[in-house]
Amino acid sequence: MTPDDENRAAEARRLEDNETLQLALAALRSAALEALAEADPSDQGAIMVAQADIRAIGNLRSAITSMVFAGAAQKHRLVA
Repeated sequence: MTPDDENRAAEARRLEDNETLQLALAALRSAALEALAEADPSDQGAIMVAQADIRAIGNLRSAITSMVFAGAAQKHRLVA
């Protein structure tokens, strides 16, 4: 693991623990879900936009989590 990986993991952990960021992402996701629920079923464009927003928010959260795991020290099993 490189120092850059460790730095990225530490920053990602800080973002993951940042209450303001998490509340903002939750609000964005909620708004996108609401837009999807209220979209005209015949308006494929509106549906696709809402789905893309939901997917992007989920992907951002996944990327942050992946960075945390990538920088985490690997635990090796003890050999008996």
